[in-house]
Amino acid sequence: MTRRSISASRTYGERPALRLVTGPTDGGPEGSADRIRVLLVDDHPVIRNIVRLACERSERIVVVGEAADGESALVQAGSLEPDVVVLDLSLPGMSGFEAARRLKRTHRGIRILAISGRGDLRTIVECRTIGVEGYFEKTDGLENVVSAIEAVTDGSGRSPAFSRER
Repeated sequence: MTRRSISASRTYGERPALRLVTGPTDGGPEGSADRIRVLLVDDHPVIRNIVRLACERSERIVVVGEAADGESALVQAGSLEPDVVVLDLSLPGMSGFEAARRLKRTHRGIRILAISGRGDLRTIVECRTIGVEGYFEKTDGLENVVSAIEAVTDGSGRSPAFSRER
């Protein structure tokens, strides 16, 4: 049996953003009993929307929250307890790198899939040093982000950018 509910979020300023959450009826408030719980962090609403739409197509993933900056990501990670944080590295204020460091320090079981428009070796090395489980280049096509989230979650290997030789 599937439950559908609409939840409101204030991540888009003063207007609440409504989103449809679908999942098993025994999965708690977000219907996410056996699903990968994802927190999306990007300062561009269009990117968050595209990633969320891709995630909504997967029966394994539920987006439990969204944030536009590092500080909000830390607060939401504490209250929402996501399995994976999809984290843009270029955020206003606190960088995505610093947000990843803090998330890893305060939420030991959390997995991070870093996303970025730059695919240079220095960025990838810094992600690995921090302990980020996966790295996804926006140029890889956001339609592939679901498989990157699943790879990071399953521990079956690193995301494509970590696997490629550079």
